[in-house]
Amino acid sequence: MEAFVARPNRSRASNMIRCLGQCGETRCTYVAHSVGDMRKHALRVTMRCPVCKVFIRRNGRLRHFRTAHRDMCTLNGSCAKYNIPPRSRILRKPKSIPITNKEWLFVKEMVRRSIMHDEGMGRVSMPKNNATIHHVAEVLVRKLLQRNLVCPVGAEGTFVPGKDDAGGTPPFGLHLRTHCLFALSIDRRDNSIAHFPPGCTADSLLDNVHLVPLAVNTLWRPVHSGNLCEQWRNMYEQAVDLHVDVESVVSMESMSRYPTGDKKKTAIYSCCRDILRNDPFARHAFHNNLAEMRSYVVGLLRKQKARCAVSGFVLQHKAGKSSTPYVLSVDAICPLSGHVQDNMRLVCLCFNTVNHAKSKAWFDPDDSAIVRWTHPVFVQYIGVVKRNDLL
Repeated sequence: MEAFVARPNRSRASNMIRCLGQCGETRCTYVAHSVGDMRKHALRVTMRCPVCKVFIRRNGRLRHFRTAHRDMCTLNGSCAKYNIPPRSRILRKPKSIPITNKEWLFVKEMVRRSIMHDEGMGRVSMPKNNATIHHVAEVLVRKLLQRNLVCPVGAEGTFVPGKDDAGGTPPFGLHLRTHCLFALSIDRRDNSIAHFPPGCTADSLLDNVHLVPLAVNTLWRPVHSGNLCEQWRNMYEQAVDLHVDVESVVSMESMSRYPTGDKKKTAIYSCCRDILRNDPFARHAFHNNLAEMRSYVVGLLRKQKARCAVSGFVLQHKAGKSSTPYVLSVDAICPLSGHVQDNMRLVCLCFNTVNHAKSKAWFDPDDSAIVRWTHPVFVQYIGVVKRNDLL
């Protein structure tokens, strides 16, 4: 009888490499896809203590040395021989600042991002370390509290908000949180220098900063933050007595191109075309038909008397190569529902840029923060008397 000969295994060798203690942990279950990944894993996760030669995690290196070899460390936990730095100071929210810990962390994150943005744009800024960020955040919050721009903890019933640097009065002050129309935003007065230039004292630290809500610190704001609400108040008073030929505006926007100038696409045509490209709810509601959606939006323009649903300003046509802050824009009232019937309004472009409700992962039913512009919110913010005959 012929003897059995085992055939060689012609299947491809597995590229899964198990750690099995190579990193120093006997129970490590890490699986690498290459020899290089395994080498990186072993070097990244563990290292040998230079004194007792045991394997320790890299993120626990300082704690191990200061605990196991306390006699070799100084009073501040440092050891020059083995390059062990002193203990870092834990910076907590000052007890004299009456805001919550979440609000404090929000302000520190805003300061950190401002410094990072300045560094990325090549502006000379303060160093990005925890001590600097903590100091700037403390000065910033104290300034907000001094100007009554932030409601202290426990003063919700008696809080009277002050005016921000844009000249407006936020209904409930500036919120130190995300997903909010009147969230705190740090705007530069001079865009050629950093938010917080180096060498500033506590008194001059905020000299190049406007403290404004996120609602007015957008790409399409009409003017600089310092003169914004003054311009809006003047425009609101003029819009009350301004006569608008609604049918002329409607007939102009009903076309696909403007009849004069450079034959540019009309604002309604451009908005509806872009919405159908990007919004699946709109494609379903209007059967992916551009003419059907344009007809609905033109009817909405006639219903609103060619005025912005937020401010009452007369909606402008497109002119030139770029849009103006007051050009017509189609806004979804609730962004989660999309641009569908009964969920759209026509607003100026500068009021259609700050609703971030789609990026929220969870909705709090008790959340009372204002997340979108409305006409009552607008007139309360700029400080004028609401005119019911305007809209």
